[in-house]
Amino acid sequence: MDRFKCLEAFIKIVETGSISHAARALDLSKSTVSERLAQLEHLVGEPLIARSTRKVSSTAAGRRIYSEFRKTAAHMRTLEKAIGADTPVAEPLRIASTTDVGAVEVAQVLAEYCRENNGADISLSVGNDLVDPLDRGFDMAIHFRRIVHSKLKVEEIAVVECGLYAAPEYLKRAGHPTCPADLRAHACLGYMFQPSVHDWIPSKWEFTHSEKKETVDVALRARFNSGIAMRHFAVAGRGLAILPRVRVRSEIADGRLEHVLPNHAPPSLTLLAVYPRTYLGNPQIQKVLRFLRNRIRHSL
Repeated sequence: MDRFKCLEAFIKIVETGSISHAARALDLSKSTVSERLAQLEHLVGEPLIARSTRKVSSTAAGRRIYSEFRKTAAHMRTLEKAIGADTPVAEPLRIASTTDVGAVEVAQVLAEYCRENNGADISLSVGNDLVDPLDRGFDMAIHFRRIVHSKLKVEEIAVVECGLYAAPEYLKRAGHPTCPADLRAHACLGYMFQPSVHDWIPSKWEFTHSEKKETVDVALRARFNSGIAMRHFAVAGRGLAILPRVRVRSEIADGRLEHVLPNHAPPSLTLLAVYPRTYLGNPQIQKVLRFLRNRIRHSL
């Protein structure tokens, strides 16, 4: 828990008169401000805000804390702006990552980072949801998919080459496609559609052959929010899937998957780091980004 951010949210609620107004003033979602208030109240051990249908007001404890700490919060904000940091360095750096890389590569690299930086305090949350740092209270999110938000900074971490794969069992049953257009008659496996992802339509598959691009509309027989789960379906013979090459090496080696249309390359995946634009001058964020770029690109 970032105590300063929680205190700042509480003070802004008191000064603006509502959680919604405080969220707008802090450029955060209403849910994030509410969560920070709840964390501060849990820390104090009693309610700080009395809520009604029309307005919010401070409790006795809330008025005491506001009186004692509002000047301190203002001084902290001035100090952070002066040194170019948006969050106190003493607090853990909260990072969210997709399971596909977070459970292996990202975790390994962050462990190395902590070892080389005197036990730096980092919190890593791994899951399959597309995390918006502004909405979920994270300092950074690492995904293969892009979030559209004008207040977020997106930076490339690594590029991962992909291929089209299927199990021998499926190809024996459904036949081998000889060109991308043949995929219209096949069972295909793809990702779930998320409207917050930029330029990404799961059922439109693009291939490049001899520098010429071809796009084909496929029928997705199953949809996933995890490349790991999709790979398992492909190995089980449930259809064709576009997967990172690094993730199917063992399946190719032992014959559980075959590379389909090897002369037609699907687009590479780009591993992205997403963080609030207010963190552009944060030295801790930039140091972690440089470390991730240098280490992850060699493991993917």
